[in-house]
Amino acid sequence: MLFKLMLLVLTTICSLSCSPPTTDESLKVQDVTASVLWSRSSFSGSTWPLAEKDGTVYFAGNDEITFRAINADTGVIEWEDNELVGIATAPVFFENGRIGGLSGENLVLYNLNGIVDKSVNFGDSRWQRNSQAVVDGNTVYFATIGHGLCRVNILTDLYWDGNQWRADPEVLYPLPEDADGDGRIHWLAPVIHQGIAYGGVNPEWGKPGTFYAIDLDTKEILWQTKGQHLDAWGYWTPLYRNDRLIILDPYGFGIIDPATGEILVEHGVYYAGGKDAGGFIYNNRAYYTSGTVADNTDNPNNVKCVDLDTGEAVWMKSFEYSHGSNPVCHEGLTYVFSQDCMRILDAETGMLLGIDTSIHGDRWQLCNVLKYNDTAIVKHSTAIYAVKLNFRTDGKGKLWQEE
Repeated sequence: MLFKLMLLVLTTICSLSCSPPTTDESLKVQDVTASVLWSRSSFSGSTWPLAEKDGTVYFAGNDEITFRAINADTGVIEWEDNELVGIATAPVFFENGRIGGLSGENLVLYNLNGIVDKSVNFGDSRWQRNSQAVVDGNTVYFATIGHGLCRVNILTDLYWDGNQWRADPEVLYPLPEDADGDGRIHWLAPVIHQGIAYGGVNPEWGKPGTFYAIDLDTKEILWQTKGQHLDAWGYWTPLYRNDRLIILDPYGFGIIDPATGEILVEHGVYYAGGKDAGGFIYNNRAYYTSGTVADNTDNPNNVKCVDLDTGEAVWMKSFEYSHGSNPVCHEGLTYVFSQDCMRILDAETGMLLGIDTSIHGDRWQLCNVLKYNDTAIVKHSTAIYAVKLNFRTDGKGKLWQEE
């Protein structure tokens, strides 16, 4: 009997010592070092969004450097302009090859070599832009502080008045009444799809806003709709995917039928985010962030993944510090950039796999993050990085880096 008892004890000890550990070392969050292809000072005190075209990254700056073009592969400055007043929108690209940006009540048009083609004045200060600019063909659409949603065609609407280039913007959606009297009307820049503009406006802070669709040929308002939660404004446009409007809203998440305006899915503040830089679409899911909300009980998660078929969250995560920029996804991984670090998550599950503290913002929000081939172009108010997206996962928690 004693022998059998000793044998049982030895067997148990062997099983405990020889079995695989319950916590796999490969599942722990790794401290990683990203492959930075290039980095440089952004020479910009602003966080206006980046835009890329044909391998060149463009961004607006401050009053010292208005506009800059950088080679996306090398980081070499291709050209910069420091003559005009600061541009305050993301760069936009016209069909005729011009590059533009809005500055107050002016539209500045550049040639591809950085030479200013025209600086177009709209008149009084009530034409100052109040949203991001959006281009369809050779027409730019933008909201203004005193007139509403407008458009200007750079081929047909510009004229020389003897002293300067001028344009008289055409109003498509008039400025609504300032319902709360704070002097501010908040706009959601429209997304243009097959001759229709889908946008939003909110004249009363903290209350649901109005989404609309406008036929750009007839200027007819096709529908207007209002939900119970969605604020209908932000610094980015709605996303048009698979005949659905995807709304990443400061006060929620929504899916709208673009044909009828029916709100198919609406979630409140628990799903909020995306107003600063929009989201990133990957495998029919929207990945987005919602600023500094880790301690906000109404919206405790600041990195989110939502299924675009159901409108339901796949996963949500809460991390410290501010997350104003959009994530980017590549090869099954989600890269999230914040003020303190770069985090690498499993895109399917949201599991945190790796952290790099050398890639971070500063005291200001990061602006949008561009994905250029297998590289993330990351900019905050003083620096810009090109980060190689060369980490890989087996989908089971293991993370490694390829050369």
